[in-house]
Amino acid sequence: MLTKPYPYCLVGVEIKPIFGDLQKGAPFFLSLASDSPVRADFEKSQMALNEAVYNRIHNENNAAWSAGGYLEDRSAILKPYPQMIQEKRYYHTGMDINFPKNTPVCAPINCEVAKSEYESGDGNYGGMVVLKCMENGTTFYLLIGHLERASLPEVGKKFAAGEQIARIGDFDENGAWYHHIHLQVLTEKGYQEGWANKGYCTMEDIPTLSEYTPNPTLFLFAK
Repeated sequence: MLTKPYPYCLVGVEIKPIFGDLQKGAPFFLSLASDSPVRADFEKSQMALNEAVYNRIHNENNAAWSAGGYLEDRSAILKPYPQMIQEKRYYHTGMDINFPKNTPVCAPINCEVAKSEYESGDGNYGGMVVLKCMENGTTFYLLIGHLERASLPEVGKKFAAGEQIARIGDFDENGAWYHHIHLQVLTEKGYQEGWANKGYCTMEDIPTLSEYTPNPTLFLFAK
C-alpha cells in the first residue's frame, strides 16, 4: 500500500528529464485516440509509422518532441489485436513520449531495475524495463517499453537520476510500433497484481485505476 499517494511522494524530489537535454520545453500532444485527426497516419502495416510521417507531424506543429496517450480510447488502432477487442481493453494506461529510434532513455529519479525483458510479438512492448523507485517512504515503479533489445540493463542494476538506462528500439524490436517509449507508473499494489503486463484497460477499470497505475504526466515536465 502507498504510505503517501503518488505523486505526493515526489514533492520536493528533483525529477530529471527522461530524454535529458532533448526534452526541452512543453511537448506537442500527439493523440492516437479514435477521434484524432492524425490517427489514420499511424495505421500502417505492423503499426510502424515511417520517419517521413513522424517528421511531417512534428514539422507542421513546430514540435521538437511530442507525447500523449493516458486513458485515450484507442479502439481504432487496436483492431489488429483481437485479444484487446475481445476484452474491451481500449484505454491506454501509460503515456507515449515520442523521439527517434536509438535516442538514449534516462532514469528520471534514482531507481533499481526490477524487471528487464524482451516481449516478442507485434503490438507488445518489445524491449521493456520496470524500475523500482522509493521516495519519501513510498515504493512505486516506472515501466518503460519499446526499447532496443541490446541496450536493456540487467535486473538489480541501480541508476542515479539522469543516467542512461537504454535506447529507443526500431520497428523490428519494439513491438512494430512507431518510435517512442511507453511510460507507465505502477503502485506497489499495481505491480504485485500484474499491471506491468497491462498497457490497456477497460472502461470498468478506470474508476479505480489510480490505485494501480496512476497518470504519469508529471514526468513530462521535468526540468
